[in-house]
Amino acid sequence: MYRRFLRPTKNLEPLLLNLKIIKPKFETPLPELKPAIIPPRFRGLPNPSLELMDLDDFFISPNAKLDILSSKCKDGDLEFYIVELEK
Repeated sequence: MYRRFLRPTKNLEPLLLNLKIIKPKFETPLPELKPAIIPPRFRGLPNPSLELMDLDDFFISPNAKLDILSSKCKDGDLEFYIVELEK
C-alpha cells in the first residue's frame, strides 16, 4: 500500500534544496506609541477681560429705580436727587 504512494515521489525526483529563512520587512509608518505616565501641565490662562456692567440698568423698572434712588439719598442730597430724577 505504501509503495503505491512512494513511487510517484521517486519518479518526480524532487530537488532537495536547503530552504533559507527570509526575514520579513514590516513597514512602520508611525513610531511606536508610548503611554503618558504623567499628564501634561497646562499653565493657567488669565480670565478674559470683560466689560463689567450692571444688569439692573437694563432690566429694572422705572419705579424700582426711583425706590432705590430714594433709599440712597438723605435730606442733604436733595440736589443730587433732583439731577438723578431728570435722567
